[in-house]
Amino acid sequence: MAMSEAKILERMQARQKEREEAFLPLARMMARREELRRQLADTDEPYGALYDGALAASWGPEELEDLGAETPEVPTKRPKGRPRKHAAGRPRKRAAHDHEPAGPVHARPASRPDDEEQHVQPATAGAVPAPGGLAGMRPEGG
Repeated sequence: MAMSEAKILERMQARQKEREEAFLPLARMMARREELRRQLADTDEPYGALYDGALAASWGPEELEDLGAETPEVPTKRPKGRPRKHAAGRPRKRAAHDHEPAGPVHARPASRPDDEEQHVQPATAGAVPAPGGLAGMRPEGG
């Protein structure tokens, strides 16, 4: 029993219609999920700002996590008061008013805010006190 071309196409279209009907709910759900992703992305920036506000109000990241807050996915601004770290090996740009003092080459450079971690030990740091320690010393004029 041979089928005509019209009959073959009719059967193919019926099958295709069933497939389309089965796919339609999935297509709707795909579109809904994409819209929800967009809406969630719209909350990233305000969420990050509110998270930063909680950090600035002395909440710690661990405390916030324990309370169910997620660390923001977008980079947040650093809380005020924390120094920025410069990329290693890249010299810091100087402002026009920020210059080294004139003087001999071996002169100690002026300290800068980003040099806070340098600590200079006094000359007596490794010295051993005289017998009797400081107790044997008397104030002048006394």
